[in-house]
Amino acid sequence: MENRLKRLLKVHRNPERLQVAQDWKKAGGKVIGLVCSSVPEELVYAAGMLPWRVMGVRDGSTPLALAYRPQRTCLFATHVLESVLRGELDFLDGIVAANCDDDMRRLADVLIHKGKPSLVYLMHLPRLNSDAACRAMTDSLSGLAKALRKLGGEITDRALMEAIELSNRKRQLLREINVLRKKEIPSLSGSEMLSIALAASTLPVTMFNRELETLEPYWKERKAPLKKLSPRLLLRSDKLDDPSYVSAIEGTGCLVAMDDTDAGSRYFMHTIEHDGQDMLGAIARSYLNRPPCPRAFSWDEQVGHLQKWVIEFNIDGILDLPQAYSYWQQCQAPYLRDHMAALGIPFLSFERMYHFTHVSQLQTRVQAFVEMLEQQRVL
Repeated sequence: MENRLKRLLKVHRNPERLQVAQDWKKAGGKVIGLVCSSVPEELVYAAGMLPWRVMGVRDGSTPLALAYRPQRTCLFATHVLESVLRGELDFLDGIVAANCDDDMRRLADVLIHKGKPSLVYLMHLPRLNSDAACRAMTDSLSGLAKALRKLGGEITDRALMEAIELSNRKRQLLREINVLRKKEIPSLSGSEMLSIALAASTLPVTMFNRELETLEPYWKERKAPLKKLSPRLLLRSDKLDDPSYVSAIEGTGCLVAMDDTDAGSRYFMHTIEHDGQDMLGAIARSYLNRPPCPRAFSWDEQVGHLQKWVIEFNIDGILDLPQAYSYWQQCQAPYLRDHMAALGIPFLSFERMYHFTHVSQLQTRVQAFVEMLEQQRVL
């Protein structure tokens, strides 16, 4: 079982993740790249296509992308564009992004300008969670469904219901595994949990569900391969799709026992409930009801989520890793720091790059934070 788990933990890496998409293509299917976890994968599944999480190049050189993008802008968008321009994603039949900010809009503009891939759809993602916002997002999902139909994906009500059921089951399985992180001796490390969540957004849903259902009994007896089990950290970040960052953090002598990330917990912390009517509206409501990201106008609600998770997962401190030049994440850091301080929750914010680099600097800062938390535990 451990070998089977290790294979699953490698799915997010190249060339494994590329092989998943290529195998789907060889079987005659179409692959749609999703640039944001806020894009509902259910519509892509219902169209008979594979929703496949898009990642950027893993090295620091992005000369092709910088011909179209300023340097001090979202590194994730820059690295994704570099991957597209290098031809690494030529197998994609389409890319769908959410208009989270100007960086995502400009990324879509360049992709449309270059005609790579043939379908580029920018989904509207409201910053508010209201009836009006839900209607606006539902309209945008209707537009996405039409765009997928043009690629040959007929979306029937039955197919959409089946896609919702399969995705709900996937999220349920991920939540069940995530709950095991509450244990004093957890079944998996923080880096392993992120790897599994990334595999969930890469593999076909039926294949992933089968793997997790097979491994489910194994979790009860397994122990995470960690040097130390405390202090227990909650990790916050966005566009963090490289578990190497989490491994480096845990290598300082701590455990990432919970996360607040778009690729991690926010990916599976919701369930789509519907009565068979207005399923696009039900999907929109569910995605808007997920734990919100920093771009949403609900920072007080996000403080409440963090406080709740600190209690549930017995967290000693919060580590915030905003990506460089992602200004809405960086602007939120002082707000969270002050509110966490008022609640007596230690909080550290440290800027990171998109690709895995400056590891020594990161570990030095985290090590100091961990030592402070250990001293507090003694007192």
